Amino acid sequence: MATIALYSPEDVVILLGGIYRIEGVFDGTFISISEEEDRWSTSVTVDGRVTRTHKKSPLHTVSITLSSTSEDNGVFSSWASTDGLLFGAILPLFIKDSRGTSLFYSPMTWIEKVPDSGFSTEVEGREWVLKA
Repeated sequence: MATIALYSPEDVVILLGGIYRIEGVFDGTFISISEEEDRWSTSVTVDGRVTRTHKKSPLHTVSITLSSTSEDNGVFSSWASTDGLLFGAILPLFIKDSRGTSLFYSPMTWIEKVPDSGFSTEVEGREWVLKA
């Protein structure tokens, strides 16, 4: 028998500030993590010499999509409002797939973009864009 891989979206844990578990994620892709810049840039000279340049950028963009009915939209809204007043509401962020090996940790994370507000006859997603 071949090996069976298991994945359960319910076992993906999002911890804000190291203690508060975010819940009420939207159906579909609810977390997206991307590096801000490519790790390497490549250039080629006229005579064909290839050069690789390493770029050490620790920045990541993290998108977390919550259901419009999630109470944690209020947590993110309060976080964004506090940062707008104090210019320093920076919290640690921890994301882990408890059944797998995927792990993301940032000691300093802030809200980059508050989701657009939309209202319809269906439950919608609210995409919170964070910088980590």
